[in-house]
Amino acid sequence: MDAAHELLTTLDVSSADLDRLVGAARKADALGAKLTGGGRGGCVLTLAADDEHAVRIATALRSAGATATWTTSIGARA
Repeated sequence: MDAAHELLTTLDVSSADLDRLVGAARKADALGAKLTGGGRGGCVLTLAADDEHAVRIATALRSAGATATWTTSIGARA
């Protein structure tokens, strides 16, 4: 995800706001972070290890200016 975001930045489809949010997610130890959608918008997708980690990332994103965050789980839960 991180490498993909760097490529999208090189293609000039990112923005300073998206880069700031991706940076905040990375500082919160996200397993990966990148813009999603068509770019130049305001959506960032991040990957967390667990629910507690997701809360930390969401808090970091809101502190960095995200207006809203959502969490979801993927895969089977034991």
